[in-house]
Amino acid sequence: MKSCTVCGENKPNEQFYPNSRYPDLLRGYCKICSSARGKEWRRKNPKRQQATGKAWRAANKERSDRSQRNNQLLRKYGLTVEDYEAIFTAQKGKCRICRAPLAKFTHGTCVDHNHATKEVRGILCRSCNRALGFFHDNAVVVEEAAEYLRLDGAFNLETEREIAKWRSQA
Repeated sequence: MKSCTVCGENKPNEQFYPNSRYPDLLRGYCKICSSARGKEWRRKNPKRQQATGKAWRAANKERSDRSQRNNQLLRKYGLTVEDYEAIFTAQKGKCRICRAPLAKFTHGTCVDHNHATKEVRGILCRSCNRALGFFHDNAVVVEEAAEYLRLDGAFNLETEREIAKWRSQA
């Protein structure tokens, strides 16, 4: 048991961080008071806090990117890093739609999911993910776009008649 120098409460030793200068000792203030002091300092010193964070992220780029990606995967999609890697491996490191090679954990990969059910469908390249977004995840519109791309030549009335006939059969 130790008494916090800030709140004055007696708390178990687990409620105190180790003292960085003296590893055998604990800090004088508890974890709760430490957190409150940190929040207060960040509120009073936003520019210094921003500069400190920026310097840390620059010095620890890989750790920072990985941590942000891990948090995003879990928060947005309910995926662990292991889940992501399993999907990536199952797709052989390629986009699920265009089969272009993907670089793991870069800004070029997107976790695609069903917006209604929140279920993950796969990992896509940024271009394919945007295309689905532009088509509002509407399979009918995507099919019509594919049919449009299959048409050869320039616009003409005969082509328009073919499209009308195709649509009436659908």
